[in-house]
Amino acid sequence: MVLDYHRNTAAFGESIDSEDGPVVLHDPACILYALEPECCTMKKVFCDIELSGKYSHGLTVIDINDRYRLDEKDKNMYLVFAKDDTDEHFRRMFIEGIKKAV
Repeated sequence: MVLDYHRNTAAFGESIDSEDGPVVLHDPACILYALEPECCTMKKVFCDIELSGKYSHGLTVIDINDRYRLDEKDKNMYLVFAKDDTDEHFRRMFIEGIKKAV
């Protein structure tokens, strides 16, 4: 199960050296953006749900690399990324939040 997760995230450029490597958590990053938006950057992208594909029915498609070359007006959502220098800050904030919740 963990190995499948690592293989899938590697497809999106998240390099994991082994199945014992760290697990990348995306949902908690939303909390970082809500609490400290200055720690994040945003990129406007096109997003759609594939409904006609034989193997991909219901798949969320995000043109993160701008392969469709759409005009800005046709891009319909923002992706939020934590800035590179915020990793340790975010990790501490996340762990402290868990400790306080327990």
